[in-house]
Order: sequence, then structure tokens, then C-alpha cells
Amino acid sequence: MTTLADAQREFRDALLREGLLISMGVDGLYGRGGVFEHIVERINAVVGEVGDPDKPDVMRFPPGIGRWQLEKSGYLKSFPQLAGTVHSFMGTDKDHRALIETLQNAGDWAGGQQMTGVALTPAACYGVYPAVAARGQLPANGALVDVYTYCFRHEPSIDPARMQMFRQREHVRLGTEEQAITFRKLWMERGGYPLRGSDDARTGDDEFFAGQQDDAMVFDGRHRGQPVPRAHVGVVDVPLRIAQLDDDLRRPRKHHLGRHRD
Repeated sequence: MTTLADAQREFRDALLREGLLISMGVDGLYGRGGVFEHIVERINAVVGEVGDPDKPDVMRFPPGIGRWQLEKSGYLKSFPQLAGTVHSFMGTDKDHRALIETLQNAGDWAGGQQMTGVALTPAACYGVYPAVAARGQLPANGALVDVYTYCFRHEPSIDPARMQMFRQREHVRLGTEEQAITFRKLWMERGGYPLRGSDDARTGDDEFFAGQQDDAMVFDGRHRGQPVPRAHVGVVDVPLRIAQLDDDLRRPRKHHLGRHRD
């Protein structure tokens, strides 16, 4: 009987064999071939065609954030096993010689590395929050940001639909509760997906907007049991989520995330 792991491995091997993915010797870390890139960019173009009429601020960040952002966001409290930080050699010439000797002896050279001020981006929106908060008080019409970047989550897997490094496109809406809910409903209608659910939301705090007035909320979030667009991928008869509309109410600003990932 074929197990789920067997099916995932078979699908991954087929993608590698056909050149859609390129092996990099680490589970969940792949290069992308021309056909794969063509498909991703066409999907990305469609997202732009749908969202561009809203005239969002366009932000494109590198796949890294300040380590302080990772610490302040609370991500380490919930998902320490998924976080990635950048380390680098900062030693002396003597330390370098010791590092080379360790490498030659196939030893563990990680002890010669120190944590830098850079962390890997866990989700595209992480660069948005401090950038918008730095502008000061939101205007009456709020803000809308189109963000797209590579992200990292440390969950190595043979499942090609669960990569450690992947791209994520989000439209982040900041404003009043009414503005955020209206924006969410708009994208539910635009997608043509059966994304009908309640407008229930959960309150929480967003550190990046601390200190601003409390009469507005942050519409952020994580999916709360609503139907999402799914697709059957490869030989695995398990529907995979291919897009997400998030809805979690947070204080003291409201934003709404609509995201897709490759």
C-alpha cells in the first residue's frame, strides 16, 4: 500500500526529473526551472491585475528582516521551531585557522559563528508593519500595501508543496474595522472562490502599533475555520490550500491579509 510519504516522494522526484524543480541537496530547498517560474509569474501577474486598481503602496523586501522585528513580533513565542536567523563568522585570524582545521576534520564548525542582526522573513507582511507604523498616525482612509518576497520556515519535508523557502504575495489592509471587513469581502468576491464564512474576529495586540490610539483595530490574522481555495496537487489525493484570506482582529490598528504562495 502506498503511504502518504511514498506519494510525496514520488511527486517530488517527478518534479525534479522533469526539471520543474532543481535539487539543492536539502529537503524543502529547491531551485525552480523555467516552466515552474513561468507558471508562478503568470499567477502573480493575475494577482496584480486584480489588485492594482486599488492603487496599493508597493513594497518589495529582501528575504530578511531585522532580528529585532522577529523578537518584537512574538513569532518566537509561538513558532520557535520555524524561525531562521542569520549567523556569520566574526572571529580573529586565529579563530579562522581553527575553523579551517575543524572543516578539514569534518567537525562541527557552527561554534565559530555568531548571530547577526538579520533574521529570515517568516511571512511577507513582517516588513510592512514597522514600515507603516513609522509613518505615524494612519490617515482616515487607512493604508493598503502590496508586498511580495521570499519567506523561510524551518520545516524540512519531502513534500514538494511544503518548501522551506517560498514566495508569498500579500495585500495588507490597514484602517478601521469597517474598511478591513469591506476589503476582505471584496477579495472573497474577486477570487471566485467559495469563501463564505462568518465575520467573527478575535482581539489581540500588535506590538508595532503600540502607543497609538485604541479607537481603531488591527484586522490581521490567521485563518479561522472558513473555506479556502484548495487544489489537488500531483499524486497525493489531499487538497492543498493555495490561497488564504485571514481574519483576526487586533488592536490598535486594523489590517487585512490576502496571501498566496508558490
